[in-house]
Amino acid sequence: MLQTNKLYTDENLVDTYVQKKNKCTKQTIWFTAICSLVSVFAIIVILCCTLMKKQSSNIIPQDLTANIAYAHRGFMLDTSRKFFPVSTILALLDMMAANKLNVFHWHFSDSQSFSIQWSYNSTSINGADYYSLADVSQVIAKAASLNIEVIPEFEMPGHSDIFGIKFPSIISGIPDVNNPQAEMNLKSPDLKPMITTLLKDFLSAAKPFNASKRVHLGADEVAMIWPDTNPKATYTSFENSYLLPKVKSFGKTAIVWNDPITSQSLALSKEFTIQVWTGKSELSSVLSKGYKAIVSTSQEWYIGNATPEKIANYVLDSSQIIGAEVVWFTSPGDDPVDISWLEPVIVAAGKKLNGL
Repeated sequence: MLQTNKLYTDENLVDTYVQKKNKCTKQTIWFTAICSLVSVFAIIVILCCTLMKKQSSNIIPQDLTANIAYAHRGFMLDTSRKFFPVSTILALLDMMAANKLNVFHWHFSDSQSFSIQWSYNSTSINGADYYSLADVSQVIAKAASLNIEVIPEFEMPGHSDIFGIKFPSIISGIPDVNNPQAEMNLKSPDLKPMITTLLKDFLSAAKPFNASKRVHLGADEVAMIWPDTNPKATYTSFENSYLLPKVKSFGKTAIVWNDPITSQSLALSKEFTIQVWTGKSELSSVLSKGYKAIVSTSQEWYIGNATPEKIANYVLDSSQIIGAEVVWFTSPGDDPVDISWLEPVIVAAGKKLNGL
């Protein structure tokens, strides 16, 4: 009897143990599963945080407006070193419009020639090849029909040999279109009356570039060789106190190349927009001084160096950058008719500057 009771008791103990063990096993499984899920979630969170931290500390500058169209989407053509038929310029405008480039920067003035019809005191500045005022009107009308802004460039005070040949009293150095080295003499009493007439003849009402809102005033590669005890002060005054107010009197704003800022360290007015051609370090310097900038760094945006890949990969990393411009400083050997080879670069510029 006692044995039976003991056996009965042991069996009950076994059953009770098994039941508790089963219950414990189920609880353990659920607990383990929950812990595993929490661990996986924690790992995911840690990985995400690590990735975000790594991205935020990346030293490569980011394109702040990669999907935004820039206001200035340009192409510069130099017709001073190489004369192009009007038909070629019109074809270039069509190519630009097809790729949503909206600024035609016309570099018609340089050491070699002033390629638009003009005379001063009955003396013509033009050589054998130049555009008549009717030609200019045709180009401007075509550009307007395509919603392309035309920006004329009056190169000064450097790259002025052609002015020295025609008007020697306003020049310093020995003018030579084949070996340019002369520049305008900012101390000459004859200079400002001539420039005032020049700007009036092209920018005032009913004149060729009256509709242009912006004017390019050159200012690159100036050696400041005019006779002067303080050439920097003279140059700064020429830009800030003479040229800028003169352009504004015609309702225009002014653009210059970056050299006065980065080479001569002039304190130009912030009303100037600076077109940077020399390099990325100079672009950084211009931006750090608070100027608005147009990017045309020569290694990436000059015809001859520019490639679709360079343009596509160029990082525009400042809100002070209003856009960029492909630049073609031509040479006498360039084909004046066939410009089809420009298209890959123009297509790339259009995509880049339109955020496509």
